[in-house]
Amino acid sequence: MESVVKVDSKGRVLLPINIREGLGIKPDTELVLVPGKVGINIMPVSNGCMAKCTILMSNSPGDLSSVMNVLETLNVGVVMSQSRNFIVNGTSEWKFILDTSKTSAELSSLENKLSSLNVVKSVKF
Repeated sequence: MESVVKVDSKGRVLLPINIREGLGIKPDTELVLVPGKVGINIMPVSNGCMAKCTILMSNSPGDLSSVMNVLETLNVGVVMSQSRNFIVNGTSEWKFILDTSKTSAELSSLENKLSSLNVVKSVKF
């Protein structure tokens, strides 16, 4: 399924049809690009194995650890994360791209478990 492609003058790459079909990539599919040791790993967000999640939570020592423990318990991996701290009200916003390929839990179950944590104020998938 390998292909050689060129980057155009605007930084775009055309994914050949055999790659798109093999990964289930359709128009408007969001992709996660993760730098690897040798190149770039490309993963579709909407293929059922990836999920975008935003968590608003308190910003105290150990709070993120509580969230990560839930993810680890359910075999959910973190592909990427981004955070913002709001000093005024002591909260943090964490945006995750999660790898759900190794969990048997539904997103609704994951949302319920995360929402039940005292440190979590809201969860959105």
